[in-house]
Amino acid sequence: RQALDLSLKMLRYSLEVTLVTFGAAISACEKAVQWEAALDWLFAAASCGLKRDTVMHSAAASSCEKAARWSEALSVLAAL
Repeated sequence: RQALDLSLKMLRYSLEVTLVTFGAAISACEKAVQWEAALDWLFAAASCGLKRDTVMHSAAASSCEKAARWSEALSVLAAL
């Protein structure tokens, strides 16, 4: 939701949208235990046409794990 809005704004202002950008955002969410935001960023990456990588999935799964959201963590890992 918010992640997709932000990524669309980045595109609108001609800011480069890369795996690094999304990976950094997901890592920040992981450290802050913001599992929902991490998943938003992960799905927004796909919406922007980026091929999500193992690092992004791992960080999102770790964020879910830290919040004891086991089902979500397993779903993220299963999508690899």
